[in-house]
Amino acid sequence: MSRLALVLLPAALAVLAGPSRAAPSPESETVEQALCRLIEDSAKARKLPVPFLTRLIWRESAFRVGVVSPAGAQGVAQFMPGTAKDRGLTDPFDPEQAIPHAAHFLADLKRQFGNLGLAAAAYNGGPGRVSAWLAGSGGLPAETRAYVIGITGRPAEDWRPNANVEMPEGADPSAKKPEGKKTEGQPEDKPPPPEAETQSCLQVTAALRIPSRGDRFALSVEGGTGRALGRAARRQLLEVAGTRELPAGAGALHQRDRRGAADDRRHPPALSRHAHLLPGAHPGREPERG
Repeated sequence: MSRLALVLLPAALAVLAGPSRAAPSPESETVEQALCRLIEDSAKARKLPVPFLTRLIWRESAFRVGVVSPAGAQGVAQFMPGTAKDRGLTDPFDPEQAIPHAAHFLADLKRQFGNLGLAAAAYNGGPGRVSAWLAGSGGLPAETRAYVIGITGRPAEDWRPNANVEMPEGADPSAKKPEGKKTEGQPEDKPPPPEAETQSCLQVTAALRIPSRGDRFALSVEGGTGRALGRAARRQLLEVAGTRELPAGAGALHQRDRRGAADDRRHPPALSRHAHLLPGAHPGREPERG
């Protein structure tokens, strides 16, 4: 073998081996990577923008696969049992089933209502409620209005027919935007910036994890009653968080006797046994749909 061949051989091997190292194997994937893979594959299969589906799943469950809302919505995509049955979803707690079913449902809602904003509203509030609102015979709850803003960056009114708004993979600089009047979003809503529409699931999730000024936190404690439990949970939370003070607005304590189990792969074990600290949640409750 020539000297040149000996010099080039390691470089050639590195090039050949590069792609296999770049893509993590299923065994080495983190929970977030696995969920993002499912989200991206499902979004592409149903012709949905990846950032849109990512934000919706994150808002539903913060990527916790075992969560149950007070209203009974289940799993990472927060399907109500009746909706899951109607859609043929046998296990809402299995993200490999739930995420593709969520994408399929959203694609059907988009076809029914004409755009992604109304599809998001129907996913949260129900198709019947959105139909009544469009017909002028009903209203949209504040939760649904905030939900639409948080996922699309625009109020529900901007998604009504003839509003000329769409949310493609790239940003739409000509899209109608609210003028002057403050929308009915909540203080912690963070509308996505235009450049977010070209980001991957992992990039969108990383941005969602960064708390912005004014974000509030919710602390949910499993079981028990009384102030003593609240004080004990607060002490443990401060210890786990490594700080002496809680973030502003983190004083709300929501106690329930029965609660969906936290995913210990995402939360520190000492924290997940007793509480979940959820950036962007309302004080005293988690992101939910019911």
